[in-house]
Amino acid sequence: MYDWGTFRVLVYYIFINYNVIIGFNTNSMNDRGTEGERASETTPYSGNDKALFQIGESVVIRQSSITYVTFVSIGITLLWPWNCFLSATVYYDERFSNSPHLAKIYSSSMMAIFTVTSLVYNYYLSKIQEGVDYRNRLVKGFIITFFTFLIMAFSCVMKFFVKMNDVVYFTGLMFMVVVSSISTSLSQNGAMATANLHGSLYANGVVVGQGIAGVLPALSLIISILLAGEKTTAHANSNKKDYSVFIYYTTACLVSAISLVLVRFLRSKSPSENHYYPLGDSESIERNEASESVFAEERQVSFVGYDVLWSKLKFIVMSIFGAFSVSLVFPVFASKVESVHTNSSNIFFEKRMFVPVVFLMWNLGDLVGRVLCGVARSKFLIEDKQKLIKYTIYRIIFIFLLLTCNWNSRDGVNAALIKSDTWYILVQFLFGLTNGHLCASSFMIVGDNCDTDDEKEAASGFTTVFLSLGLVAGSIVSFFFTFFL
Repeated sequence: MYDWGTFRVLVYYIFINYNVIIGFNTNSMNDRGTEGERASETTPYSGNDKALFQIGESVVIRQSSITYVTFVSIGITLLWPWNCFLSATVYYDERFSNSPHLAKIYSSSMMAIFTVTSLVYNYYLSKIQEGVDYRNRLVKGFIITFFTFLIMAFSCVMKFFVKMNDVVYFTGLMFMVVVSSISTSLSQNGAMATANLHGSLYANGVVVGQGIAGVLPALSLIISILLAGEKTTAHANSNKKDYSVFIYYTTACLVSAISLVLVRFLRSKSPSENHYYPLGDSESIERNEASESVFAEERQVSFVGYDVLWSKLKFIVMSIFGAFSVSLVFPVFASKVESVHTNSSNIFFEKRMFVPVVFLMWNLGDLVGRVLCGVARSKFLIEDKQKLIKYTIYRIIFIFLLLTCNWNSRDGVNAALIKSDTWYILVQFLFGLTNGHLCASSFMIVGDNCDTDDEKEAASGFTTVFLSLGLVAGSIVSFFFTFFL
């Protein structure tokens, strides 16, 4: 019989990576020199950059530092809520235990509704360019996210929702998926464009935030499982309140609220914030202060067509599309592969714990891959667009490596060639690392291939569309791939 649990893990992976990768903005490399070298700077400074706090002469906290923290928070917020929402799929399996048909279609329905909604809405956003206030999009997205997860939190503990008819509850849940997809698309589009306007330093902040948020929720889920201990049967829980999920959703509201507050204090981008200055480089600072007198307008001026963007970014967006078409095979194995120590009494070898641990390791690898691309003068950053395409194809080998792990065939026969948890976790870590490396490289060179600020802003929506297409294509491939396992 087909394992519908596969979709639960597949959906979890889709939305993790939809949010993680979109954090890389299209202007993150716009300050690279003509020879492709980034400056050897250590801290930003500008004529309008106020010193907010200082200890001696060496430690100075400026406005730019707070701005950087704000973009880190934005990166966390883009990913954290969806991780919480998707990690609660076990709760919904229990919630619909009295309606098996709903439990079976829950994950697949969520995946289809979210990906299609995000694809359509991202395409719509990419076409609405002239005069758009991207920061306003970011704020609106976070506000919708806050109230969405606030409702989801109370739906786990309020008697009205707990006792609600399963069909009605399921319909409402799918509606919340649509709303969440729209809010995520809004905030992602706004975050990318806002980071573009502020400069590559703050693009790195979004990247770091996304990496942090990719790891912490998985770790949080593991801790919550440890604290929750053993559960009763699904039917016993189906009509009970779940305060652990309530707290889980509440954290999404909290991080959204924090980012909303910080975003409100973001000042307009100063031209000098696109640059870095070495500590003690007073000459450059003074020269910049003398030349700076205006703030940048944070609205796109003119429309940029897809034909223009395609002519400049086709190899990059094809790499993004291909990356997800391959990577989405991962959750299929995540739901199939179990620890080789299934008879152990150790909770970490239980499937409910082993799968989150695997997700944690994959996200750690993804974080490492992105960090390797972000360091100054990184030798890991791939700037050759042809190499990106080849890299995308080479990653198919991970599918065959995963086939060597401890997965069970449809007839229940163990098909492992290498019975080792260490080997399996290593493969997943490297799979995540190459995903982060490939996607980071792809998104970080988009700005170098655009000529104007309008193109860089428009490219944010353009790359998002291809990311959405990659998710849809990857989910379809994964759907059919599950029948062979």
